Formats: sequence, C-alpha cells, structure tokens
Amino acid sequence: MKKTNLLTGMLLAFGLSTATAGVKQIYSQPFETVSNPEEANWTCAGGSLSIASDDYGKFMQFSLGANNGRSAQTIWGTELYGESAPATYTVDFDFCMATAPNNQFSSEITIFTDQEPKANANYATTYTNWLFDMTQTTDANTWYANGDNTNTFMIDPSIWYTVSLSVDVEKREVNYSIVSITGTVVTQGTYTVPEGVSMYAAGLYNLASRYYSVYQFDNFKIQTDVDGDYANAPVVALTRLGQNSDESLNLNMRAYSIQFMEDETLHIIGTDGKEEEWSYADCDGNYTYETTTSGKLTAWTTNGDATSEKVEMDVDCSPCALPEPTLSISSVKPGYAKQYTVSIDNSSTPLSPQIFFTYVFTPEGGTPSAESAEMTSGSKIDVDSKGTLTITTKAFGYQSTTTTVNNDSEYELAKSLDFARMNASDITALGFTKGEDLNSAQTSGELNWTARKRLYYLDAATETTDETGEKKYTSVFPFGYVDDSGDYAIHRYHMESDKLQSEADGQEKTLAATMFAPVQLWDNKTVTWYEHLGIMQNATSSNYNNVLINDLTQNDVVVINVINDYGGDSNHPVVNTADEYYSQLQGVDYVYTAAKDGTLDEATGKYTITYPLYRIQAVLVSVNILSPKGGSDGIENVNTGKQNIAADAPYYTLGGVKVAKPLAKGIYIHNGKKVVITK
Repeated sequence: MKKTNLLTGMLLAFGLSTATAGVKQIYSQPFETVSNPEEANWTCAGGSLSIASDDYGKFMQFSLGANNGRSAQTIWGTELYGESAPATYTVDFDFCMATAPNNQFSSEITIFTDQEPKANANYATTYTNWLFDMTQTTDANTWYANGDNTNTFMIDPSIWYTVSLSVDVEKREVNYSIVSITGTVVTQGTYTVPEGVSMYAAGLYNLASRYYSVYQFDNFKIQTDVDGDYANAPVVALTRLGQNSDESLNLNMRAYSIQFMEDETLHIIGTDGKEEEWSYADCDGNYTYETTTSGKLTAWTTNGDATSEKVEMDVDCSPCALPEPTLSISSVKPGYAKQYTVSIDNSSTPLSPQIFFTYVFTPEGGTPSAESAEMTSGSKIDVDSKGTLTITTKAFGYQSTTTTVNNDSEYELAKSLDFARMNASDITALGFTKGEDLNSAQTSGELNWTARKRLYYLDAATETTDETGEKKYTSVFPFGYVDDSGDYAIHRYHMESDKLQSEADGQEKTLAATMFAPVQLWDNKTVTWYEHLGIMQNATSSNYNNVLINDLTQNDVVVINVINDYGGDSNHPVVNTADEYYSQLQGVDYVYTAAKDGTLDEATGKYTITYPLYRIQAVLVSVNILSPKGGSDGIENVNTGKQNIAADAPYYTLGGVKVAKPLAKGIYIHNGKKVVITK
C-alpha cells in the first residue's frame, strides 16, 4: 500500500510548504499517465525497471534480481526552474523498500544536483553534488541521512514513506524529513550544502544492493511559492477501463483520475457536454470522472483570479481489443509435433493489464480439445499432430482477441548428433583420450559439476504419497558427490588443441569442422567430453565459445540441447536405474530457423547458425537438424480476428488517450502497434 495523505500539520512543523494559494508546481510525476520507464525518463544499469500498480495507482519499480549492486535513476534536469530560479522550493517523493536485500546492505537513495551519477556507485562517498542522501548500514532496515552514520533510523520493508525537502538557496540549507504512511516521523533535520554545489535538484538516484531487493517510487513534486494567485493545470489520467466502480463488467466504461491542488477549484466539461465544478474538500484533490460516452473531456482549475491551462483529450468508449499473441517454436520433433511459446506484449494496451490466454487444439479431421486453463505470457503449448491451434486472449474489462495457427508443417530428421548418448568406446574411437575424472566437493570452476549436486534422478522404487496426494521420491546422484570408488564421478575425455588444427598442408577445413559436420567445434582449442552429458569448452578469452552449424538450407530448423549452470537446468526423470537416467538426461532446447537466425553464404546459398556455449558451466548435449517436408513453418500462417487496420485509424497515447494525430514527439499506438513520432 502506498501513501495517500500524511498529516499536513506535521509537514508544517518541519517548515515545509503545503499546497496553498500561490503555490506553483514546477515538476510533477505521479506515474498515472505513463506506461513504461523510458516515458518517465528513468533508466537503470542492471536489474529491471517497470511501471507497477496497486489499488491506489501506478508507481515506478526497480527490481535488482540476482545481481550485485546496481543503480537506477531519473533526471528531470535544472532547466525546469527557468531563468528566474526560485530562492526557496520544496521537493517531495514517496518510496518503499518493497523487498529488502539479503546479502549486502549498501543501498542508497539520493537527490542529486548538476552532475549525473556514476552507475552502480555509492553516491555519498563518491560525490558532493547532492541535496539529500540516505544510505543503508550493515543491516537491511537501518539507514542514516546525509553522511551522518551516528544518527540512524529504521526503514521497514513494504511500508511507504514520504521524503520532504525544503531548500533555501541563499542559506544553502535543506530541511529534511522522512515520514511513514501512518504519520510517524522517522527522522528530520537540516543539512548544509557545501559551497560550489548547485542548490537545484536535478534527479533521483537509487543504488539497490544484492540480492533481489526491490525499491518503489511515486508522487514526485517540486513546488515553490509565488506572489499572487496561481492555478496549476490538473493531472488527468485514465485509471479504469471496461468495468464499473463496483467491478462489474462494462466494456464501454472509462474512468479518469483528475488530480488538483489544495485551494484550487476543479472545472470539468464532460464528454456529454455538461460542466461540473469541484472543490479540493469534495475529493481531497483526486476526483474520478466516469463516462460511457465517447467525446471530448476538458479539465482546468481556478484559484482566486488565476485560471490554469486547459487539459483536453478525446475519450473513446468503444470496447478495447486485446493484442494478438506472438508465437515462436521452442521445440520441434519429426512429424508435426512442436512446442510453441506464446508471448503477449501488453505495453501497447491502455493500462497494461495482466493478459491471460486459453487455447483449443483441433486435430485435422478430429474433435477439438477442451479449452485449456488460463495461461500467461511465456507459457508453452505442445501439439503432436497436424491441426489448428486457436488462442484467445483475455483480460477483465477488455475485448478478447482470437488467433489461429495452422500447424501444417511436417518435419523430418535430417541430422542428429547426440553427444550424451555416446559411450566410452565411441568417444575414444574418435581420437579422444581418457582424462582425470571430476569427483570433487570443491565449488570451483569445472569442479562445480560434481560439487553442486545438480545432476540427479528420482528413484521410482522410493515412491511415496504425502498427505496432499503429491508423489515424493528419493533423489539419486550419479555424478553428484565425492565417491572413493570413482563409480559416481564424471568421466572426462579430451582432444588436445594440436589435433584440431589443419588436417594437412593446403587443406582449408580443420578436424574441428569435419569431425561432426555440419556441426563445427573450436579450432585450435582443447575439447572436453563428459561421458553421459556432452561436450564442453573451457579454453577461451571470453565467457562464450561459438559452436557453428553449417550447410543449412533456409527452411531448416536446428534444435540445440544444452545443460547450463553446472546441471542447474537439467531434467530429473523418475526412473529405476542410472542407465535409464543416462538415456533420458537432457537440458533445455534452443530452437533456431536458418533463414531467420542464420547467416547466409551468398556464394553457396547455405546458412550457418551460431550458438554461443557458455564456458565451463555449460555442456552441448545434442544437435538435431530438421527439414520441412512441405508447407509453412507454422508460425507465419497466423490469422487474428477483431483487428482495425486502416490508414486513417486514430492514434493513442501510451496512457490510452485518443488523438486524431500526434501533436508532439513521442511514442503513440496506431493500429495496435507502437510508433515513434520524431517531428
């Protein structure tokens, strides 16, 4: 939950301005009218940024993920203060440490001035050009302000806080406070800014420490007192679509949040042409306008003798259709069997809803399957025969879209190389020599293959059922632990680099290119073969080694199976013996189409696929090349219903506002696609 209102009396006690007559809003970013971080001028140097939302509206979210400390920032710049920059002004914003870090505690939140921050650095110890800084101590919840680590305070995860700064340019002082959503004063004080540092806030910097920390920000405001009356333009944003206030379905309903400041009066001319007037006390400065009638919405404010600029927008109340999904082939087998990965991009849909989909598969000449359960973007669909796949996207309040895919492309196996299923005699017959076994508990480099214990199967003979009815098994580790006998080690074989150079003088092809043609290994580098797993390359000047698949025709599909992360993404089948496990052991399929993903040799008309195999921690299990017997690849033959494709179709802002044509530079939605207007 993010903050709604804090006690005005507390803010006054800190000497901070509140919204009263004669207050000019220099900058405001409540995130309600933006759909992506770039639109709000946010960037990050690792991790991910997103526009998230809760029951109270949108906010910016910075998620670190499994990274070391990474930073995010927004720059609003100093130009907005104008030539007559104010002598005093206030800066307010809300933040929430939604998820605290769990390994290192060096997070930081800073309001900086005229120098752009260096990425991923601790600000207070690197720069002096800041007006406010709060830094984490060696405990996730303990922080201190403005470099004074003798005066700490607590920041609780999942709680929203408001930072308020009152800046006196001439005195070079910043009165600051941090107040929780409940009105509790966390800390307050005065910071004197060093000489030579600009007194005008230019942006916010957030360093997130590892691992998986999540920080959220909202309601940025910069304000200053002005002489006489002043009326600020209201902020108007689409906040609800396709449903009434009681959450009942109404595809024509549109609800707009209109925010205005204290002591201002809001004026509205609705889409029905009727004029309304609202005071701040009527709605605490946040009025919701609802309509099912398309037309023009106009809003402005007055304050004494002052009148703000008018905000006008076209409101389209026709049902909003969801986007069609994008399908890619994630696995192919001989015949018609395929696995499709379904991706749905909601970024061009007003309010970016969570989109689900269901599917029905109809075999050729057969009966349609039952409709699947609701699935989300990234889910996979397996089909094993010729037929039609029908996918329907769904989100409450939006019009569903139906897409059909004709799975009519039959493939046959043209070449198969299975490195995991070759035994010791096969490997040595190719010229590989037996090397030292991997059989270590030390988590270092190549030794991780046994030490991490990520390669295992589930013993069918140990099956039990728990109280929930779920089946349980004992894990067996054929490669996964130190064993004096060596029976459970990973047996390694090597081919030295000198054997992988040119076969003879004058020959252009090397043994690396011909041994497993059309798969080409690494010239002049030692190749390591793990029995029952696959081949690995450790000698490299970077983190990746390129495996090439040559001599492909444009319609060939290459399926590369790889075990990554020292066995972290290997399968764990339920089997009775280690030999059964070896026969099924595999990692993840990576699927490439020659014409789409390959490089064409114009002289031969053949294509090459390049797969970057990660060094040490990945093994190449198998390579299968499939060629179509006929028909399309099953992806291009896609038909989507309920599309409005017209040259004169209207444009929409990313906030869902309909415009006849773009009036300014930026990103718009036209015919269901994002377009960039540059002039």
